Amino acid sequence: MDNRIIIDEKTRHDYPDWIKRVTAGDGGESYLLLGDTKTALYDCGMAYCGDKLAENVREELGGRPLDYIILTHSHYDHVGGLPYIMKAFPDAVIAGGAYCADILHRPGALKVIEELGRSAAELYGADPDTVITEGMRVDIKLEEGDVINLGGHALEAIYTPGHTKCSMAFMSEPDHLMFASETLGVLLPRSNEYQPLILKSYSDTIKTIAKCRALDPKYIIMPHFGIVPADKMDKFWELVERMNREEYDFVTNLCRKGADFNELLDAYTDRYFVAGRKAEQAEDAFYANAIPTIKMYAREMGYELKGEVV
Repeated sequence: MDNRIIIDEKTRHDYPDWIKRVTAGDGGESYLLLGDTKTALYDCGMAYCGDKLAENVREELGGRPLDYIILTHSHYDHVGGLPYIMKAFPDAVIAGGAYCADILHRPGALKVIEELGRSAAELYGADPDTVITEGMRVDIKLEEGDVINLGGHALEAIYTPGHTKCSMAFMSEPDHLMFASETLGVLLPRSNEYQPLILKSYSDTIKTIAKCRALDPKYIIMPHFGIVPADKMDKFWELVERMNREEYDFVTNLCRKGADFNELLDAYTDRYFVAGRKAEQAEDAFYANAIPTIKMYAREMGYELKGEVV
């Protein structure tokens, strides 16, 4: 069955007037949200283009202050630009999940964020020595149902574990627009292929999908992609539910047949690292997701992996 939702470039970036795409480089999307009384930057992208992101935000603000910085989760391609935005807009209040706040206090986590940021800088032809993580923090620890009111647009926090323990999505009212988290997966921009991104919990992901679908958003802004319009929503939910279930079944069925870790990884790679995904995702990035996903599926079904690589 087809794993794509065909959305052309113009449509996926046809944002409402109050949402400005300020993305500064490949690898991570950022949006400036302009309410009637307050403003917010939604995610901070990669570190290698953090200074350029700050320039883009300043230009779109047109003299207005930046009131909030909203973090969806703690991965390097979403928080990498945070120190540069903090330097440019020191009065902005940083909002994110409580677990995200905890992670950004851990020296080990910051080291990983820096290392991955430096690798991304090299990949995209930037200077890795410009990557910094100092000062990362969360000022407001968001919980389910908390609201950030921008004036004319209110963002309600939705706790969406599955991709990470700290993943948050947001529903904007009265627009009935959902800013999705990566627990709902991603659409690859060039191929329009859907891929699950379950790293921490399959059971939590299934609950998150059901919760988000029950909210019945009019349309969705997907991480790394852009807008899934109203006329594609039925197809979107069908694809999300089917592809996440199929991936879990694929791995766990091999576990039941006694596959060891390396056999699982080889089979998973042959099935999923193909076609459009190869064109849009580096091999090391694929394995960075594939390995914890396989381990997590085995753990949740109670299967003891053999032959596991470190």
